[in-house]
Amino acid sequence: MKRCLYAVIFCLVSLSGCKVVIIAPAHVAIVSGDMTFMCLPGETCELDVSDYEFDLSLYAVPKPGYSFLYWSAEPEHLCPGFFSNKCHISTRDMDPTNEEFRNMLQSPRVFYLEPVYRRDETAPPINWETIEGG
Repeated sequence: MKRCLYAVIFCLVSLSGCKVVIIAPAHVAIVSGDMTFMCLPGETCELDVSDYEFDLSLYAVPKPGYSFLYWSAEPEHLCPGFFSNKCHISTRDMDPTNEEFRNMLQSPRVFYLEPVYRRDETAPPINWETIEGG
C-alpha cells in the first residue's frame, strides 16, 4: 500500500511544473500567434511549462481605443519592460543537463505575463470579432 502511495505521489510531482499566469486586463487580450491560446480581456489564464519543448509567442491585442505600451516589469514577470506586443516564451534552448533549469521546470514556480496599456483614441482599429471568435 505504501509503495502504491509513493508511486502516485511521484507521478503527481513529475506531472507538475512551473506555470505562466497570463493576466489580461479589461481592454487587452493575450493570444498566441497561431491562435491556439487565447486569454480574453478580464481573464487570468495559466500555461503549464514542464518540458523542454515549450515554445510559444504571445501577443497583447488591445481593443479599439487602447494601445499597448509594454510588458509589466514587476518581479517574476516575463518580457519585463519590452515595448513589442510580442513575448516569446521557450524552453527549447535550455540545457536539459543543467540542474538549475531542470529544477525550475519541475518546481511549482510561477511566472507572470501582463501587458501595460493606455486609453488611446488614435489607436488603429483591430478586427476584434475575429479574436473573440465572432
